[in-house]
Amino acid sequence: MAVIKFDDYVIERSNYEFNGSFEGPDENDGLIIENDFNVNIGIKGDKGFVRINVKLGDRDDSRVKHIPFFADLIIRGIFSFTEESESEDKDSLEKFISINAVAILYPYLRAHVSSLTLSSNQFPSYVLPVMNFAKMMEEEGKVQIDSDL
Repeated sequence: MAVIKFDDYVIERSNYEFNGSFEGPDENDGLIIENDFNVNIGIKGDKGFVRINVKLGDRDDSRVKHIPFFADLIIRGIFSFTEESESEDKDSLEKFISINAVAILYPYLRAHVSSLTLSSNQFPSYVLPVMNFAKMMEEEGKVQIDSDL
């Protein structure tokens, strides 16, 4: 089994845009902020990379007048690992990283989204939900292997 170490993260993209069509919360659903996530993972040598992309708000949603903002963010995590067994193959390392590294990186994404939305000074901070993010991404088939990370 691999031993993983979280080295660092970087924010690769952080876009926030006020929705000029915003008219206020919906009577029944409140503010409408849909989340769309994608995860890419890759391994190069003794480094693992995870990139989480999140889009908040859907411009094509019929309820667009109840969406206060749109945001598009990418966070990239850099991990190092050591193999305890020489027989460990790349597939098992990718699986290990797709579960553990994704789970480690998600709270940093949550914090950045909260900070970004709070600094707009237009709305209260938006906080991504606490969840088993790695499991959800795996179940939805949103984890992709990308050797170019």
